[in-house]
Amino acid sequence: MEESRKETCCGCSACMCACPVHAIDMQSDNQGFLYPKIKEELCIRCGICEHICPYNENEHSRISDLQKVFAVKNKDELTRIHSSSGGFFYELAQDILRKNGFVYGAVFDEEFKVVHMRGTSKEDICKMQGAKYVQSDLNHVFEAVKKDLLEDKTVLFTGCPCQVDGLIHYLKNCKQEKLITCDLVCHGVNSPKLWKDYLTHLKKEKEIVSISFRDKSLGWRKSSMHIQMEHKDYLENANYDCFYQAFFSGVGLRPSCFACKYANLNRKSDITMGDFWGIEQVYPELDDNKGTSLILLNSDKGKEAFLNIENFFNRKETSVERCMQPSLEFPRKKPKQYESFWRDYLYYRGYFFVQRKYLNGGMKGMTKRSVKKLLIKMGFLQEP
Repeated sequence: MEESRKETCCGCSACMCACPVHAIDMQSDNQGFLYPKIKEELCIRCGICEHICPYNENEHSRISDLQKVFAVKNKDELTRIHSSSGGFFYELAQDILRKNGFVYGAVFDEEFKVVHMRGTSKEDICKMQGAKYVQSDLNHVFEAVKKDLLEDKTVLFTGCPCQVDGLIHYLKNCKQEKLITCDLVCHGVNSPKLWKDYLTHLKKEKEIVSISFRDKSLGWRKSSMHIQMEHKDYLENANYDCFYQAFFSGVGLRPSCFACKYANLNRKSDITMGDFWGIEQVYPELDDNKGTSLILLNSDKGKEAFLNIENFFNRKETSVERCMQPSLEFPRKKPKQYESFWRDYLYYRGYFFVQRKYLNGGMKGMTKRSVKKLLIKMGFLQEP
């Protein structure tokens, strides 16, 4: 795909799944992001791919006057420990399974690549728990969702806002009464290539056992990257971890994230999930530093789904004004170093160089971390 068009492609795969002659594949570019590639010899010029693309439509999503906003935390602490915030998704997904339905969400595969899968059991739901700040490979998941809906199954699809909108566009001519969509307060998606190189550099021949982007052993507000390997654990505060640095700075994000049409309160999903940052000021009685979820109910289906599971939570209704976050107002700003980061990474110096130069991973970064930890230990600084 031309560089000039990459800001208008989120990689949702709707065009690939909708193509009647299977003339489209999703292929990785040099940054590791998936884009549609048309096989010209098969293309019949029907225009379905252009018509179904969510970025080719200027429609307005649901207006926020119907929205209900809640702060929620699961009454079961173990569920919250294994969740990114307040443990909302787990109960929602379990309710779908009790209705003999299916849940679609992001998991790590055997090589710790982030992919979407169809969940049919509690074990599958547990794999979907927790944030994964990497763009997932949807493969042919949209087609599986459509098949389930045509067979009158209840379906929960969770993903980034652009993935949810892509699915809705793909299902335009399919009944959706039993589909519940749940998106995230999304801060952008990091490169799968960067994720793979980060893991390769970190593990150094060791086998990875498990990964948690949001380990809470130091508390919810001090979330850490926790990678369990054979005979070794990597546990690093998000403020010092190199992959998190790429995410926070924005240098690892997909180009379309900087022109995101979903970074606002007008949601396409039935439910929006996120962290309720600032809960200690809004509802201090809900804050124990173990995680509180922000939940936006955007439709009648979303409200009904919430009512079915509300007894699992301690909850407070609030307003959007009291929970506002930058990602609910505007897209991420493209960092000044974005082009130089990728130029150095891909064409000149490679991953190890950019980790040291851009991601706080060199001697300067190590020294800075050591000094900061010493100052915190001595009481001159508060922990971040």
